[in-house]
Amino acid sequence: MHNRFENKGIKIIAVGSSSSIRQVITSVFKEFGYKNVTGVSSIKSALEIIETDSVDWVFTPLKDNDEGNVLQLLQVLNQYPQLRHTKVSAYADDKKHPLAPKCFEFGLFSFHCTALTIAEVKAELQKLLKELTDQNGDFSQISARYLRRYLDEIDNPEETIAFEKAFQEVYPGDTHSLLSLAENQFRMSDDDEAKNTIYQLNLVDPDCSETKNILQHYTGSDTLSSADQEIVAEKLGFNRCLIIDSNLKSADVVRKLVEDMGFNQVTVFDNPIKALPWLRKQKQPDLIISEWQLPILPGPVFLYKIRNRVKCKVPLIIINEEIEARETPMVQELGASQIVAKPIDPAQFQKAVVWTIRESITPRDPGIVKYKLRQALSQGDHHQVRLLKKTLLNNPRMTDSDRAIVEAEIAYENGCYIHSKKHAMEAIHHGGPAPEAMELLGRSLMKLREFDAALRCLQNCSFVSPLNVDHLCNIAECHLENGDNESFEAALNRARSIDDNERVAETEAKGAIQNGHTKAARKLLERLQSFKDVLAYTNNRAVTLIRCGNYTEGINLYKRALDSLPEGKKELDALVRYNLGLAYARHNDLEIALKELKKGENCKNPARRKKIRSLKNRIITSIEKGVPLVLKSTTENSEEQEKIRLQEYSQLEKDLNRQRPISRADYCLHKIYTTSLGHEVSEGLIQKIPSFNFRGKIKKDFRGLEQVPA
Repeated sequence: MHNRFENKGIKIIAVGSSSSIRQVITSVFKEFGYKNVTGVSSIKSALEIIETDSVDWVFTPLKDNDEGNVLQLLQVLNQYPQLRHTKVSAYADDKKHPLAPKCFEFGLFSFHCTALTIAEVKAELQKLLKELTDQNGDFSQISARYLRRYLDEIDNPEETIAFEKAFQEVYPGDTHSLLSLAENQFRMSDDDEAKNTIYQLNLVDPDCSETKNILQHYTGSDTLSSADQEIVAEKLGFNRCLIIDSNLKSADVVRKLVEDMGFNQVTVFDNPIKALPWLRKQKQPDLIISEWQLPILPGPVFLYKIRNRVKCKVPLIIINEEIEARETPMVQELGASQIVAKPIDPAQFQKAVVWTIRESITPRDPGIVKYKLRQALSQGDHHQVRLLKKTLLNNPRMTDSDRAIVEAEIAYENGCYIHSKKHAMEAIHHGGPAPEAMELLGRSLMKLREFDAALRCLQNCSFVSPLNVDHLCNIAECHLENGDNESFEAALNRARSIDDNERVAETEAKGAIQNGHTKAARKLLERLQSFKDVLAYTNNRAVTLIRCGNYTEGINLYKRALDSLPEGKKELDALVRYNLGLAYARHNDLEIALKELKKGENCKNPARRKKIRSLKNRIITSIEKGVPLVLKSTTENSEEQEKIRLQEYSQLEKDLNRQRPISRADYCLHKIYTTSLGHEVSEGLIQKIPSFNFRGKIKKDFRGLEQVPA
């Protein structure tokens, strides 16, 4: 994680009620090398600067003499994702100031008790900058340390336990948090939970001397008994584990580590081809640990087969020494929970295992929950979708872009493609994970038949995840729609070389129908369990062709679809004939339309049968009475709509070029820590929201003022 406060050119505002206080603060910052420090007299003045300039850090009193307070400032910053990078440090002369906890809940970066002398401010800033270096710029970790000191000062173990449990959901296995949690659990006489926390500490940081000190102080022994360890291991769900690694020495290291953690059934394979049939036949393990670079079958393909062929949904950890940062999205996208670097560090490995198992039981990590949400959506499990959506939207680790992606996924699966597109673009605008948002945007654009734009999005995703079969099939389909058969075949061959599965056969069938290879299409369709996507594709393309004036070509596409259907598929035949009859009817070829509808009217599906007969009767009435048949028209986009679309893509391109990635750490403790402490003091202050008109950074040039988005 990058520590941007190492950049001495960042914009800092020092708030002080008097010029002498402002002089002290600004002089100390400048002594540490910061060049761009502005002193103002009130929080209101700071907000006026933030309205039109990019500010990185505000150093301010908890309350000023102008009735301003830090809660107001933090409320404003939280309303605008573009201001998420602005950090607020507060100072006061009371180390137990009752307003401090609520400020941490709203995202306060740090809290300092100082008499505002040069020596004290310098000491506080020096301590904070050291924390920034030690934590590599992780603002949430630093805020947590300042909050712990405050809670220790007011001696509130119950509040500390609540905070540390919430913090563990975002930073599972964090040593400082677990130490604080264990000690306060012992203080509250919750010995069983404290031992559970100590066990996790021993796994993630076995050399931590403070763990032994806490145990010795509260139990009289510096180690857990073997009985205690077995109970906790069982409670965490450590039982069956599968390991795949061609390096037997490395596999043996992993095997010993998981056995030491309490796994009692460990199976090891040196070859993924041997592991796949074992997974099909045996009871699924609690955990899979696999090397990324495997013989015969590449890691991405093996992982794809585990998730999509074997339908194995258990948590999975990838181990490798050469996996690149750009490959991480692909690994996560394919369903891996964690990546552990080789050579294996026992403490980091055990921390990863504990986190992965915990996430499988009660998922909290946004990536894991989003993966489970996509599974539930594809399976039509509406109850699970509702639960997972609630979990995600209430999750303190969720960023604004994560929430937009969730809304886009749900909109897409419900056929609301305009909204899906809108939310995916919103996720990119908020600086979220570009590959994930771009992939979803690409799929949405395909449904909206904007294939050139979709292709650009999907090719971007394929660069990040070159072995993703679904991406390659979508790219192939875009080329097919654009009439580029050569590129269609190239993308399809790449997908087929990875895994010649049903998705590949489905895409190939679409191409065969479109290009008139009905015999080949029939053989491909016989391999499929469902024809839904193929027939939907055919209908959408035929409708578009007819709408664009290519009536004969659209009609012929329907006919090729009928010729491609395997024997005995009467219900699907009726569906295609209804669409074909409707196309004829729209073109006023009523007699031919009637003929097609009669061939499909005896289907078993009651809803389809009703639609066919209703259209047939309307056509008969129209013929008998000699009146035109009026059907609901389908219209093309207007010129104005096209102009709006071009503007959207122009804005999207700007967002991608200038986005500042937003991580969980940028939120400090906002959405992690919630408290009722200081409620009486803060309630009235929160309601007084100051006037704020965010306009972005204003840049002056020789023509005058030009507004530039922040």
